[in-house]
Amino acid sequence: MKTSMRRKFGNDETDGRLQAVFAGLLAKTTQIEPDQFYNSACEQLAALDIKSKDVMAFSRRLKSYRHHPNIAKAAGLYISAMMAKSAETQFVVSPAGMEKPLDYLGYRNTKEVVVIGTAGARLGYGMTGGSIFIDGDAGIEAGAHMTDGTIWVQGDAADRAGLFMQGGLIHIRGHAGKELGHGRQGGTILTGANAKPSPLPASAMIDTSRDTVARHTIRPDDPMHILAREPAKITVA
Repeated sequence: MKTSMRRKFGNDETDGRLQAVFAGLLAKTTQIEPDQFYNSACEQLAALDIKSKDVMAFSRRLKSYRHHPNIAKAAGLYISAMMAKSAETQFVVSPAGMEKPLDYLGYRNTKEVVVIGTAGARLGYGMTGGSIFIDGDAGIEAGAHMTDGTIWVQGDAADRAGLFMQGGLIHIRGHAGKELGHGRQGGTILTGANAKPSPLPASAMIDTSRDTVARHTIRPDDPMHILAREPAKITVA
């Protein structure tokens, strides 16, 4: 008899409670106001011992909600709340099987996050630290209102990336849409050839074929951190 070596993500009991809280929030919500939904999720998740593997497991099971009209925004905010209430600092989000990418992933982020695939609107909205790496495209207003931290977008970013940005660093390896850095008061945005390729510092090197996560931590003297401390500017290739 063969034994599967595939790594299992998530704790069944914790996952069941996470699913129940999310389903309850969805049932009570017709229109989602980001702050209210995020704060409600944080309050209800406070008593749970959430691990990074629980976040991965939850993101992979989202396809069962994919027909809900508010799923893109609700799931992004809920996963952000899960990461915020976890004692762990490094996470991988893999929303497989979703028809729409998740909005507001990394809302008020302070953690180190890797997103497998594309992100919807307002990736890293209001983030105050940490890092977000996305191996695809980002929707409108990536990094809006961020005050610190780093976002790497390996693909393209839609309109108004860095909207009202006050600090931090955004790397967009591909093309940026219209109104880049609109209302920006600080921070750095690098696009195209000027954007540094991410070595996935402070996040994870991912081998999705084996469901493994090998991690390493960025050093204070890492060039990425030094670059983030440069005077505010926008460099567009």
